[in-house]
Amino acid sequence: MTHRLIIADDNAQFLEFVRTVAEGAGWVVTLCADGIELMAILEEMSDPALVLVDINMPNLDGVEVAWKLSDLAESAPARLRFITGGDPSNAIAARMIAKAREQDPGMTLFKPIPIDKLREVLAYEAEMLKEQFS
Repeated sequence: MTHRLIIADDNAQFLEFVRTVAEGAGWVVTLCADGIELMAILEEMSDPALVLVDINMPNLDGVEVAWKLSDLAESAPARLRFITGGDPSNAIAARMIAKAREQDPGMTLFKPIPIDKLREVLAYEAEMLKEQFS
């Protein structure tokens, strides 16, 4: 089974890092510079995907994406994870808001993410996608 990863972050260097690691692990990767691009993709998507979204982005941030994602739950089967380079209290607030919309973002990934940690998360999420959407 091929796994799909969609990542939204306004840091191009970070996007390329994640793409390289994820593609090396067999993922099909789509990059988005902000939440608006991400939502456009999710609205058209029907295959399961892991969505990594930066909490702090211009235009549409990760919290707003989580809010909107719950409205697309049936048409966009996705697992959500937050990423941030910011204050941990923002991550806690974002997770609480996502859970209020029945999204379970799991553990937040804090930048910089060590390559081993990213590989571990991707392996775990591949298993979760299989279980949840098979």
